[in-house]
Amino acid sequence: MISESTPARIRGAQMLGMMPDGTEMYEHCWKNTGEPKEFDYEKAYRDDSGTRPRRSSSATATPTSR
Repeated sequence: MISESTPARIRGAQMLGMMPDGTEMYEHCWKNTGEPKEFDYEKAYRDDSGTRPRRSSSATATPTSR
């Protein structure tokens, strides 16, 4: 849940060394400055399998010919 305490939770997780890449990205998004930020998907996939995209049945369906 996003609330006014979210920045404090992010900072607490950072202080404890929890999820350094995730908290850095979350903090960047929370600040909402519009500045671009790179995200290393390959590293995220290696570090956390939950980052991998999930396929829906429509994403794996083959197109039909007309």
